[in-house]
Amino acid sequence: AHRISGPDIVDGIAAGWADVERIGGILLLAQMSSRGNLLSPDYTKNTIETGKGSPHVIGYIGNGSSTEEIIQLRVLVGEGQMIWTPGINLDSGAGKMGQRYGNPRDSIASGADIIIVGSGIKYNAKYKEVIKLAELCNLPIVTAAGHGDAIPFNHKLNAGQMGPRGNPVASRLVKNADVILAIGTRLGFNSTFYSYENINKEAKIIQIELEKTMLGKYFPVKVKIHADAATATKQLYEEIKKEKIKLNLKDWTNSYLKERKEYLINRNKENLGPNFPIQPKGLFKQLRKVLPKRSAITLDAGTLCLQATDALEYYDPPSLFTPLDFGLVGFSFACGLGVKVAKPKKTVVSLMGDGGFGMTISELSTAVEYGIN
Repeated sequence: AHRISGPDIVDGIAAGWADVERIGGILLLAQMSSRGNLLSPDYTKNTIETGKGSPHVIGYIGNGSSTEEIIQLRVLVGEGQMIWTPGINLDSGAGKMGQRYGNPRDSIASGADIIIVGSGIKYNAKYKEVIKLAELCNLPIVTAAGHGDAIPFNHKLNAGQMGPRGNPVASRLVKNADVILAIGTRLGFNSTFYSYENINKEAKIIQIELEKTMLGKYFPVKVKIHADAATATKQLYEEIKKEKIKLNLKDWTNSYLKERKEYLINRNKENLGPNFPIQPKGLFKQLRKVLPKRSAITLDAGTLCLQATDALEYYDPPSLFTPLDFGLVGFSFACGLGVKVAKPKKTVVSLMGDGGFGMTISELSTAVEYGIN
């Protein structure tokens, strides 16, 4: 949260959590890494004073591009709270559009606890490692909620999104599997609702996850692998291939392929019909027809957008951008503008409800002013 609107923002957020019976912690923005930002040393001190006076504040956002500022922030904060640092890149220095980057090692040494990585760290073509392993073992692939673009839609082993907000084919696979290889996923709420109604209780789970605390956090795990998902997947592929391990999965996978084919045929039988308002299934069918395959889709909070994570088709990862667990109303259009600036040759489509559009309608003028079309 930004303190710029006043210290009451902390109590307001906490009150909102209490209303929906949720527990959370707040990170206050104390420094920024972008060039020319307006945050002064006094603003930083006042922010920390606000944080120290509230039990809801768990830490602060610092300037990862400056070791001096992180050291100063750690002195002010003390050792009892976290410092998170955007502005991190393996290539330190100036970035595009005023962003500045510091080196991860320098940031940690200066007193940061967690590094937030985004545009500075690239994950190009990681999905190809998963596809190679799936093809070698003849295994269906299921995507976690909100990550329907993790594997290109047209790959035959891609079953789509699992869970209450996914499709029945992918969900059945997870409910019936004897062994689940969970690669780079928490098996979190949106995928499972933390319930054995959405995942086989008897399954042996092998989980690969870079965030150590997420290993076995929500479900018991037979084998925990604390590693980068792509690196570990590649190593698994190489070992299985070297050892010439053969898995008897022909019937299982053929059954899946048949069910997936029937599901897609039936899905495409949906039509708009004469009813008003338009029903989501018919709408998604028309969007699948007209959207270019290399489109990027941004979504908002709300039921319609949750359905779109699996109902639309994604061919060019990464091409689906959602607020995931945060449920941010107004995210989609703002995100769409950013994606279009980053990838001007892509067709970008932002889906949102009337509330989300109402919150960001003023940004139409931003699109016009800067020619973001």
